[in-house]
Amino acid sequence: VASGQIFSGLYNRANGLPSFMPVVLPIAILVVPLLDLGLAVLRRTAAGRSPFSADRGHLHHKLLDLGFSHRAAVLMMYLWTFVLAFGGIAYAFFPWRIVSVVLGAAIAAVVVLTLRPYLRQLKR
Repeated sequence: VASGQIFSGLYNRANGLPSFMPVVLPIAILVVPLLDLGLAVLRRTAAGRSPFSADRGHLHHKLLDLGFSHRAAVLMMYLWTFVLAFGGIAYAFFPWRIVSVVLGAAIAAVVVLTLRPYLRQLKR
């Protein structure tokens, strides 16, 4: 192992996935900010503007426009990061079917929480 040779059985599902967690965890944590960055670049270039120009199209601003306070918008983005990061990591430690069901339910719950101010406006 010190020579860099790795036993080929290490990469089966039961043993191999936890060995990739040092790489997967930072990526899972950065999904929300990277998605926001990518969407900003696409939105600005599609509009014919510089990708470095400022606008109010970021996820944080969209949450503020939905009716969240600054603090609540930040907490909502933390919640999305938590669900996606821990959901991704859970696949290494629990059966994929269980993780998929729990992750799907968690994502559905966070979608409802995210859209709650918008749904309240529709009722009025």
